[in-house]
Amino acid sequence: MSFLAPLFLLGALAVAGPVIFHLIRRVTRERTPFGSLMFLRPAPPRLTNRSHVEHWLLLLLRAAALALLTAAFARPFFRSEAPAADATGPGKKVAVLVDASASMRRAGLWEAAVKSADGVIDSLGPADSAAVLLFDSQVKTVIGFDQWRRTPVGDRAALAKGALADAKPGQSGTRLAAALTTAADALLEGAADSPNKTGHEIVLISDLQEGGAADALQNREWPEEVKLTLKTVKAAALGNAGLQAAAEDRSGDPDKIHEARVRVVNSSDSTVETFQVGWADASGQSFAGKAQDAHVPAGRSTLVTLAWPEGVSGSARVLLRGDQADFDNLLTLTPPATERRTVLHFGEDSPDDAKRPLFFLRHALPNNRAAAVTAAPVSPTAAPPPDSIRDAALLFLTGSVSGPAAEAARAAVDGGKTAVVVLDSAEAAATVAALTGQPLTAEERKPDTYAMLAKMDFTHPLLAPFADPRFSDFTKIRFWKYRRVKAVDVPGARIIAEFDNGDPAILEAPLGKGRLLLLTSGWHPADSQLALSSKFPTLLASLLEWTGALARPASGFIAGEALPLSRVAPFSEPATLTGPDGKPAAVAVGDAPSIAEPGAHTLTWPGGARSFAVNLDPRESLTAPLAAEDLEKLGVPAGADAAAAEKRAASPELSPAAEAEQRQKIWRWLLAAAMLVLIAETIVAGLTARRSAPTPNADPST
Repeated sequence: MSFLAPLFLLGALAVAGPVIFHLIRRVTRERTPFGSLMFLRPAPPRLTNRSHVEHWLLLLLRAAALALLTAAFARPFFRSEAPAADATGPGKKVAVLVDASASMRRAGLWEAAVKSADGVIDSLGPADSAAVLLFDSQVKTVIGFDQWRRTPVGDRAALAKGALADAKPGQSGTRLAAALTTAADALLEGAADSPNKTGHEIVLISDLQEGGAADALQNREWPEEVKLTLKTVKAAALGNAGLQAAAEDRSGDPDKIHEARVRVVNSSDSTVETFQVGWADASGQSFAGKAQDAHVPAGRSTLVTLAWPEGVSGSARVLLRGDQADFDNLLTLTPPATERRTVLHFGEDSPDDAKRPLFFLRHALPNNRAAAVTAAPVSPTAAPPPDSIRDAALLFLTGSVSGPAAEAARAAVDGGKTAVVVLDSAEAAATVAALTGQPLTAEERKPDTYAMLAKMDFTHPLLAPFADPRFSDFTKIRFWKYRRVKAVDVPGARIIAEFDNGDPAILEAPLGKGRLLLLTSGWHPADSQLALSSKFPTLLASLLEWTGALARPASGFIAGEALPLSRVAPFSEPATLTGPDGKPAAVAVGDAPSIAEPGAHTLTWPGGARSFAVNLDPRESLTAPLAAEDLEKLGVPAGADAAAAEKRAASPELSPAAEAEQRQKIWRWLLAAAMLVLIAETIVAGLTARRSAPTPNADPST
């Protein structure tokens, strides 16, 4: 037997108390009164050195009670050796999930993560099955379950450790929710055929930084049969500050290069508040000129404006100094370039008619330093010039479009363009039929009061800018009338938004190499209040970005994420992508490569070239660690496992003893035994005192 708190055993010395009390009596308890001696001075007899215990049972009971109480406070337990794992039995299935994101590049974190993973691998038994996975914005399987099982038992640990030793953290952001979901799916794959239905465990080794995109966990119910154990690695120095590209100032002259604006973000656990920001030299280690001071309290951010360096026409880098970690201290920026694009509007609208869609379209399209988009009216029946439809970024069709105009629009969509059809009347359904080749019936609907957009798919790229709860309220936009159509009548249609009565409001359907976007109500005042809403310009800008008509801001691309090159620049022939290392790579039309290296990149195609910047995910700069309770709030039961992991890390030798004592709880039985002994002692003491009491004489003189 062992004791969790052995110092309490010193309390056993109190057992000597009853023995001493039994032996130090100086007078006898029995007294016999004699009348003839009443005038004499009492002189009690002295006990000799041969004192002896008269009530052994009482002594033993009292000593036993004290011994039991002492043992209970010492928290005893029985050590037991773990049974040897049976290589043929049903062992555990463990997924070792190691964070390899950019934030793990901080000093000491990756080494600590590898050491922790090695410890997990060493603890596995011959019957256990394991997989080792690395994650950042994607999940990479280093050692799969099948490869683990195919490897001889004696070589498994060395294989997994060797693979981890060769790995390094990258430059991508953290997608914790996606990584945990992927690991859980890998564990549960084939679980129905597994002999062990409950031995599924994910061991997450990460800095668990708050920018790890864990919020998506609340959208999925965590499987009960999968246990999550957290092993958090901590950086030697707390806190971090990082750089982010701020929104460009798009006002003013589109041809004038404006100042660069960057945001300095300080993590909530930072102990430093003063930093220096400026343009970096060629080495990226020092400032090329005078730097600015930036005061940023912990958990806050501030905007810094830098005059674009003279003589620099291409990309430039901003450097941050003064924080505890330097993995995110460089930000690449490219000078803004105004994109000038044209959209075609098929219809009979006059550009100056303030009651028709074209008027509002012209005024709501972007026209600033980043983009200048104009709307050109086109006849609804005659074919437009070939060069105009070839260069058009988008096609808008209102009313009834037919004949050569409809044929030209259909050919453009088949070639990869996007057509937006606005049903401003029931007769406009013929335009959709002319494009798809399928008949479509539209029914004019006018609600008693008005209709609202109720169900919207904010995961769709068109509505993604409104996903934030601050911007997702469309209930103030009223629709006076719309045209009811059936989604099944539009081949391959996907409903993006619905009215509050369930009728489709916005549908998307593939058409040839392009797509068709169908709006069942117009944005002009006769149909709705959409054009009068502040959301309308944002919706058009999102439409232009989604379809590739406009590129994203030149500094808005994230390392490690798939990048549709059509969002950098529209090109229709094979191109070349050159990274910071100067090595060119061929890319095809429609490619969406994952660019892992931050810095300046150049896309070159016949007839044009465009430079763009790729930077770290801004959320990687938020390095303050999440608590296990934060994961529990998202539906992942990780609190108890996290606490146990922290105890094991703090005192690895004590943890098994504490777990054994907690499981056995012998102290409860010892306390119960002490209570029974004390009850017995009380009874015996009462009986002894009664027997020892003298019997009074009726006649004292006899």
